[in-house]
Amino acid sequence: MKITKKILLSLCISASLLTVPLNSFQYRAPAINAASESGPMTGGLSYSYIHSTFQTPGAHTQTLAVTGYSGNETEITIPEEINGIPVIGIDNEVFKNNNTIKKINLPDSMYYFGNSVFENSSLESINIPESLRVIPMNTFTDCTNLKEVKFHDDIIAADASAFSGTSIEIPERLNISGGNEFLPITCSSTFELCIGDVVLIVLPLDLGRKYAASLCAYPINEADLTIPESVEGIEIYTVSLEITDDKLTSLTFPPCVQDIYIDIKEAKNLKKIEFQNGSDPAEGTASDSTNNMVSNALGNWSPLAKVISKTDSNKITIYDSAFYNCTSLEEFILPDNFDVDIQASAFFNTGIKELVIDGDLKTKYYSFKNCKDLKNVVIKGDAYLDKGCFENCSSLNDLTVEGTLSAKNDTFSGCGLSNINIDISNDIDGKWFSRCSELKTINSISPVDDEKADFKPEFKDFIMNSFYGVENVGFINDFIMANVKKTVKDNITADMSDVQKAKVLHDWVCSNTVYEYDNKSFAQLFTDAGVFFYGSTQCQGYANAFNLLMHEAGIETYVVNSDSHAWNVIKLGGHYFHVDTTWDDFDTGTDDWFLKSDKEIAEESSAHASWETRIPSALHSFQKSELPECRYSMGDVNMDGNTNIADLVSLQRHVLGQSTIAQGDQILGDLCSDGILDGFDIIKMRRMIIQQK
Repeated sequence: MKITKKILLSLCISASLLTVPLNSFQYRAPAINAASESGPMTGGLSYSYIHSTFQTPGAHTQTLAVTGYSGNETEITIPEEINGIPVIGIDNEVFKNNNTIKKINLPDSMYYFGNSVFENSSLESINIPESLRVIPMNTFTDCTNLKEVKFHDDIIAADASAFSGTSIEIPERLNISGGNEFLPITCSSTFELCIGDVVLIVLPLDLGRKYAASLCAYPINEADLTIPESVEGIEIYTVSLEITDDKLTSLTFPPCVQDIYIDIKEAKNLKKIEFQNGSDPAEGTASDSTNNMVSNALGNWSPLAKVISKTDSNKITIYDSAFYNCTSLEEFILPDNFDVDIQASAFFNTGIKELVIDGDLKTKYYSFKNCKDLKNVVIKGDAYLDKGCFENCSSLNDLTVEGTLSAKNDTFSGCGLSNINIDISNDIDGKWFSRCSELKTINSISPVDDEKADFKPEFKDFIMNSFYGVENVGFINDFIMANVKKTVKDNITADMSDVQKAKVLHDWVCSNTVYEYDNKSFAQLFTDAGVFFYGSTQCQGYANAFNLLMHEAGIETYVVNSDSHAWNVIKLGGHYFHVDTTWDDFDTGTDDWFLKSDKEIAEESSAHASWETRIPSALHSFQKSELPECRYSMGDVNMDGNTNIADLVSLQRHVLGQSTIAQGDQILGDLCSDGILDGFDIIKMRRMIIQQK
């Protein structure tokens, strides 16, 4: 019986299977001798100490059980306790074949009988202790003199063999039919109870009349299943079920359930799992237990080995891979006022749409990774979110954390997060939201003032402190682009030529940026934010900023990189040129590295010896992937590969109107970068030719 074997793991017990006749209830009580030590003797009765671990969860209470009788009294009274130690039961066969005993008086606190306790004895009268709920196999078999048995209303069942060979009429309510396999248990006072299709592993919680059970088989007769709080008056505290019925759509657990193992790999239409709320934990009713959800949707692990006793109050633990790949699971409703510990990959690739935690949340890596339907997360307490917790949750729009938020890098990588509701009086590490390009608002407000190209006052300190060095976050990108647009708007006019625009923006970058000699952070030194966020950066930051400015101004542009440097290529007229704002700024505001050909830039510096283009961030998606050649140098108006007298003559004839340089090639003669070809360009070309000589 597969499920029963699983329950054995959780209870750390072992046994062998026996076959049970149909239409019968069979209970073989376990022997307790192996787990006992000799105790007192009185009136011919001998006792052994029993250290039961199942009386009160977490407690190890010393008790006594009758393990022998050597007297010859006809009436025996067993005391409720000896020297303050409770007497809880009678072991196997203690009075079997005894031919002197006629009456026995048992304390109502006794809750355990072994097997064949009075079999074939001369017993005539007995009271069933009020705490004893099950009468085991062969208890009174062949007690032909037995005339009086005082039953009580709390007896759950009597084994079919318990009164075999006697004249005692068993109350009709105790004739429970089964047809299930029976499993003898070696731990004292614990037994399996089969009631129709329901299978329970039952154990006592105290020395009174209260029992609790682990539910390990239960019929699924409807789409919406609610686990019962009790069966035959026995409270369900653990559930261990394998659910293979595909008609089940909803599963609800009552507040009394403490530990759960559910294998739902075959429950392909299960969309909702809910934990019902118990009493308010503040009143203490639910504060002495911990709910543990253990599941193995993959079906090839052994998570029951992880069922352990917890001492934390008001906490639910959902173990590794609990609902891994349960794509149909859409709702997971947790009780109020509970903290939740969700371990690695517990909800990996499920169909869950919303997560609400009315308490603290702690996760391990990839807890909700690939949950592509998850749209909203609300955590009403503190949140610790491990690596990749919401990675690739592409529909996740909104995150609310009312307490303190702590996370790791890549927690939200690849998710569609657009808004976070958090307490901005507490700084966070913005790297948690790196690459959340859709994250545009904080507390449903855009933190960027587009007109001023700055952060709004109420957000500025928080963002400057928390998002230092963060790459590709939506509102950081908005801030960068607001600065790009404002810079172009403030410096570019409609009557400017492309070369004038390029020169003005080149000069703006050089004038508004300080080269950062200290290695501060990757983002400050190498990303789009360097110039606009910090005003200091290194070559990659210069190149990225100039690229964005050029594109905003309507000029085709590229970022290029060598092994040790970064700069730009831009298109003016029909030609492409290298521009290195970093080195022009480094050379105290020159334009020596403005508009260079491939040949020139490679020959003049080893840092420019070779290069390739790359797209540095999503803001540069406009950039083409194939980099064109920068074939011609400024001044080479006849495009023969050299700047000489022939180019000067061509330029003069164009200026005098004697011939015309093609529109797309005129940029090669615009040595003054003013958008027109005139005498000033002629003068500058003459100087260039003289310097070459």
